[in-house]
Amino acid sequence: MAKMKPRGNNKLNSKGSYILREFYEEAVNELLIEQPRLSLINLREKTLYGKVDLDNKIVVPRINRMVSYNGLFDTFDFVAEALGDFQQRIEKRLNDGTMRRKGPYAEFEISGRNLDWRKEYVAYLSQMQESYSTQFMDTPAKKNQIKNFRQYVTSFLDFAAVANPGYPLTFSKYFISRHSGIFPTGLAFEIGNEKYGEDFTSFTKYFDDVNFKFFAQEAQNHGFIIDRHAPYRLVVNLTSKPMKKYMQRNGHANAAQVFEELYFSPMQAEFYEIVKMISFIYSEAFPSGSTYAETCYKNGKTSYSLKPRETFRPQDFGSLEELVSYMGISTWLRIYSFIKAREVNINLSQREFDDIVEKAINLNKVLDIESALVYINDRFNPLFISEFNQKPTFKF
Repeated sequence: MAKMKPRGNNKLNSKGSYILREFYEEAVNELLIEQPRLSLINLREKTLYGKVDLDNKIVVPRINRMVSYNGLFDTFDFVAEALGDFQQRIEKRLNDGTMRRKGPYAEFEISGRNLDWRKEYVAYLSQMQESYSTQFMDTPAKKNQIKNFRQYVTSFLDFAAVANPGYPLTFSKYFISRHSGIFPTGLAFEIGNEKYGEDFTSFTKYFDDVNFKFFAQEAQNHGFIIDRHAPYRLVVNLTSKPMKKYMQRNGHANAAQVFEELYFSPMQAEFYEIVKMISFIYSEAFPSGSTYAETCYKNGKTSYSLKPRETFRPQDFGSLEELVSYMGISTWLRIYSFIKAREVNINLSQREFDDIVEKAINLNKVLDIESALVYINDRFNPLFISEFNQKPTFKF
């Protein structure tokens, strides 16, 4: 074990943080050498854990297939069973004296930090709506330029171009971004309420705890693995033999079947979510009865008159299909393509972007909407890491 404890924390400047975090990594490596049977997961590197399947496709948990664990958080049936057995095993160790009844691992109190991905995404979109309404459209003059829904859409896409790639709008890009953590996957939970990144706490309170070695071993025996940078965080090890046994006991042959049955691709759902989001923001930012000022120049004089802005209420449409038809599916495919392209910050000419949109529209006409969306997501893959350090120039 390292003689000097890492003292990195969230209050350090970038240089100090870098130096002390390097010391933390060295100390953890030394711990792993001392305990060769110990395994830790590095979620700073495996940022997509639980968010992509074995084919590296973005997937999302089916909330209706999740179960509540003691009312604390939602997870899957096989995880709940493994966790229950794990807690019982720790209690047995405490009773027979092979673990001491003190410290965070003896308490084993799971915190309910989990928020399901739907609620998390809705809250995030609300923040984006607030940014558009109060920061992007921050003057009466800007708002006065919006006379109808179509003009608003163009304005909102200008906002999307400014916000991206740092603040994505589609769910898939949001889900794998820094704005969404591992907890909505249902595959991670914590036994403490620590602030992430407090290296001194991680070592002195957890790694140095007298029970750590036994707790970590029991975690691995039950299909869990401890987070390298948060030793109070347990993560489901989907490829471990113990967890595979729990999968099979609950009717899932292996991790591949878990992803196939308990997860789904968010691609088609996110398209319609974009339609709803953009539509509802207009009705809230420019409600029925709102007006804009029209300027009139006559006989050398300037006058102003208030004109009613177009009323557009998404709730008045009978279905999503009717809502889409108001602008037309071709226009919405172009809107979706523009947002997706800006999210990955891809460097395209206007002609290249237009050609991609045209092909997507044709695929929808000849085949179906799913084929069009698959093509758009192939061209603007959310997992693509752009090296282009400027804003693209293509327009909506």
